[in-house]
Amino acid sequence: VGVSYDLFGNGRTALKVTQGRYLEQLGAGIADANNPIVTSVLSANRTWSDANGNFAPDCDLTTFTANGECGPINNANFGRNNPAATRYDEDLLRGFGLRTYVWDFGTGGPPAVLHHGAARPTAAGRRRLPGLRAGRRRAGEVRPGQ
Repeated sequence: VGVSYDLFGNGRTALKVTQGRYLEQLGAGIADANNPIVTSVLSANRTWSDANGNFAPDCDLTTFTANGECGPINNANFGRNNPAATRYDEDLLRGFGLRTYVWDFGTGGPPAVLHHGAARPTAAGRRRLPGLRAGRRRAGEVRPGQ
């Protein structure tokens, strides 16, 4: 929002005031990060020994523990949510007015005359950053490689 006022009515000297709230441009970043495919464990490994030589795993592949010719699966979270995935607060994902934003306020006034024929514009501005987003680890949270 901006307002301009011609101080003397001659179109040469004006007082200007602006204020704006600018939201963070998210693109698809948060949506991609919360896609169930991205936040799930998509692969796992297990050993298999072909004891009878029939070239087929004689075990129940849906059971994650060792059974038949198959060893245990190396990640019990296979097909489920990944506990190491980044989690976003539900208020940020579904709340109204919670996106990161910046308030910008500016003024412009009549030029300050330095001497005859030379002047400099006068202006002031202020920027507030009250809606910054920050990450935080939960107590006891362990990330891969730690």
